[in-house]
This record gives sequence, structure tokens and C-alpha cells, in this order.
Amino acid sequence: MKNAFFKGRKALVLAIIALVVLSINFIGCKKNSNEPQVQNFQNPSKTGVIGGNPISINNVPYQAAIFFNGNFNAGGVILNENWILTAAHVVTYPNSNTQIESNKITVKLGSSNVNDGVSYNADLIIRHANYNSSQIYDDIALIHLSTPISFNANISAISYSTSGDADVVVDKLATVSGWGAVSFNSSTGSATYPNTLFAANVKISSISPTIIYTSSTSTVSQQAPCFGDSGGPLVVDIAGVGKVLVGVVNGWGDCNVGAKGYAKVSGYASWILEKTGITRTFYNRLNGRSFYKNTCQSNVSYPLPVNYIVPAKKYASTVSQADADAMALAEINQNGQQIANAQGACYLTMATPRSTNRYPFGSHGTRYIENITWNASLTPSDTHVKIELIELRSINFPGFNTYAYDYVVNQVINPAALNTGQLLNGLDSDLLGSNIVRKSYQIRITGLTSGLYYLSDDFDLDYD
Repeated sequence: MKNAFFKGRKALVLAIIALVVLSINFIGCKKNSNEPQVQNFQNPSKTGVIGGNPISINNVPYQAAIFFNGNFNAGGVILNENWILTAAHVVTYPNSNTQIESNKITVKLGSSNVNDGVSYNADLIIRHANYNSSQIYDDIALIHLSTPISFNANISAISYSTSGDADVVVDKLATVSGWGAVSFNSSTGSATYPNTLFAANVKISSISPTIIYTSSTSTVSQQAPCFGDSGGPLVVDIAGVGKVLVGVVNGWGDCNVGAKGYAKVSGYASWILEKTGITRTFYNRLNGRSFYKNTCQSNVSYPLPVNYIVPAKKYASTVSQADADAMALAEINQNGQQIANAQGACYLTMATPRSTNRYPFGSHGTRYIENITWNASLTPSDTHVKIELIELRSINFPGFNTYAYDYVVNQVINPAALNTGQLLNGLDSDLLGSNIVRKSYQIRITGLTSGLYYLSDDFDLDYD
């Protein structure tokens, strides 16, 4: 009977310990049975957040570590030098609706190791007014710091998403990071926590007005936040814009199972603005287009294009990304044609030079000799013209998928030829030097008075 008593007492003690462990974990990540179940992996990867990898803090300098009574509790996100965004349950006592006092909260920044970094004390905590620990909505909170953050390469703020971000859609890839558990045993409730910061790539699986869900990007292992990752950032990279905070980890449910929930930041953008005064600023993306001089004489075949480009981040808007991009486009449409007319060139095409004589040997290999002809009557004001051999070189404008051609003056064939319309044997590769190689070329003829261009079709010097 005595042995039975002690066995029963031992079982009771173990049960109490298990409940305490789960309660502590609950501070950093709450559960909800209504979470959509999309995947179930009995043996989760032990290489990251769940299925993630170690990451340096300078890749996620907006990441914050939140401590409760000196112990690591959960994650957060730097909004500016004064404010940290996190989940409401991170700053709420477990199994209650009681908010944790601000003097019990410390925030560490700037280190991949959770125990290092620069410490800042909280002096104010603002939970969303509608937050209730018994339900899944409005799980978002703000922490105000008693002293401003000093930014550096490892500590910086991130822009938060608003309704102006049209690029945040289902199936978009995102990154979640934190110091939460890298493995979790749902049977025993035990978890393994790293000291090193981890991150995982996940996929946005569904979006509601105030919640974003993500699922794993892999079919063989789970990628998801776990206990301790709550309050941390879900970030997307928007082309031409950069990294934007779209979610705050709420992370209900078993770490090994299903989609994971985040407070949708854009759904709380007005609340963030009201409480902090931090506005989301959108900057224009790189944009540009080609314009052609439209004041050329009627007999010009086509004018030389002028590329008008507005650099990224020249214009700012607090409304939306589309609004900032529209400002850049307005400048392009307003000024592009004017610049093309002022700086563009008109030119006439002439026939590609055709071989009149070709010799198999010369000082620099195969010798190429041709007449150069053009229509002299098109520019009667020009008594003389400059004749040049132009090398064509493809160039890429950053931010564009199209290629254009640049011109490299390779040789001046004749600096002031009479404008007779013909230069006999004007193109002699043996006289042009050893720098003539097999590339694409054009002949350019410039009227010395009018400045009007004649430009031949493309040709290959050695084997046209």
C-alpha cells in the first residue's frame, strides 16, 4: 500500500511538472483547435524554426527578442526607434487576460544569439483593445521602449504592410524567423530551444481581413514557427520595394501540424498608426521607357531612341505602392518626350555596305574592302561629312527585361569627306588596324553642318 501511495504521488508530481512546462510555453505560443490542418509530420526537422536554418541577424536586423522577468519569452519586430510590435499573448500572463507589467519586459536587439545583444527596457505596453486570450483574433500588441534604439547594420526597423501593398497574395513566399523551438514532441509536450536565430521560408496559404496563414514549402518536412517564435516577423520581399512586414506570429496549435496563423499587419495598420504615429511610406520602383525625337524631317527613317529612367525611391507616398509608382510614371510621361526632342538625334538609313573586293590575305587576316554610299541630296547644307565605323554593343538597363544597343566609336574612316554620296574603297579593314574583330558594326555618317546622322544596317565585318 505504501509503494502504491508513493507511485501515485510520483505520477501526480510528474503531471504537475508537465502542466507547468506547457504553461510556460503557452506564454510564447498559444493554441487553437480551429486551426486549418494542412500537413502532419511525426518527425519534424531539427534544423530550424521548424524546418529552418540558422540565419545571421544582419539578414533580419528588425528581429527582436522579448524577455519576461529576465528569461527569453518570444519574438518581436522593430517598427522604429521607439516601438516594438509583437503578439498580445506574449505580453499576457498565461491562462488569463491579465497584461504583464511593462517593467517586467526587456527587449534585446542586434545579435543572432538570444542571450546577447543590446538590452532595452519597456515603459509602456499596448494590447489591442479587443484581444481576449480565449479567442484567436486581435492577437497583436505594441511595446514602447524607455530609451530610443541606436540603429546599425544589425539593428534596423522594417516597413509594415498596409492595404496599399497589392503584391501580398496567396502562394507568395515569405520568411519567418525567431529563437523558438526547433523540434516539438506533441505526445510529451517537450521542445528543443536553440540559442541561435533560425529562419524558414514558408508559403502564404490563405488570407483573411485580419489573419494570414502559411504552410510548408516542402512535401517532406514541415516549415513553421513554434513555441517561442510568437510575436516574431513574417516578411515578404516585394520586387523593387524590398522587405515588408506582413504578419506577426500567433502560431496556434501543434508545431508539427498544419497551417500557421499570423496577425495580418495590414489589417491593423490604422491601429498601429493611431497608437504610434508611424506612417508606412511607399517609394516608387525603378521605371522608364524609350522616347523618340518627333521633330525630325519627314524623310528620316527613324530617330535615335532616348531612354528616360526614373530611379527607385525618388517619389514617396503614404497611400499605396501604386500611388508612388504613378508619380514616377507621371514624370516619365511629362518629361520624356521633351528630353527626347532636346537630346535625341534624327538619322537616315543607308544600304549596308556590300563587298566590291575581298582579298584572302592582309596584314591582319582576311581583308575587307568596300565602297560606302549614301544619299547626299538628303542633306544639301552639308558640304562635308564625317564617316565612322561603329561597333554595336548590347547593354542591359537594370530593372528591365529588354536589351538595347550602345555604340562604340571604333575608327574614324574619314573626318571630313566631301558629301558626294560615295567614298570609293572607303572601308578597308587592313588599314583600320588589328583591333577590328568579328563583331557587329554599322557605318555612321554625320553631316558636319546639320549634325544629321546616316546609319547603315548592321553587318559583320569579316563575313558579311
